[in-house]
Amino acid sequence: MTSDGMPPSTHGPGQTKALLAGSAGVRMRTMTARDQILAALPDIEARGADGSFSPQDVVDELRRRRSNLGESTIRTHVVSRMCANAPDTHARTYDDLPHVSDGRYRRG
Repeated sequence: MTSDGMPPSTHGPGQTKALLAGSAGVRMRTMTARDQILAALPDIEARGADGSFSPQDVVDELRRRRSNLGESTIRTHVVSRMCANAPDTHARTYDDLPHVSDGRYRRG
């Protein structure tokens, strides 16, 4: 881990290797784009009055965390792949983030 608690290396587009401590010692785990977004949500939600956030809020937080994800990858995940009420236009989708109002999302 780097001094700010972020994973030190990358592994493929949209993935980051993270050190995880467990009873069997330290092991490496790949953090997907979804993993990185979900990990950032508590900090993003804490800054908003109602717990909702925009795709730009997620982009800004992941930039602050020095994520290797591109802006378009982050936005695609928030508004489509992870959005509970978006049309299924990807091979794999998740019901993580309901779209609650114009450009606003919330963890489901």
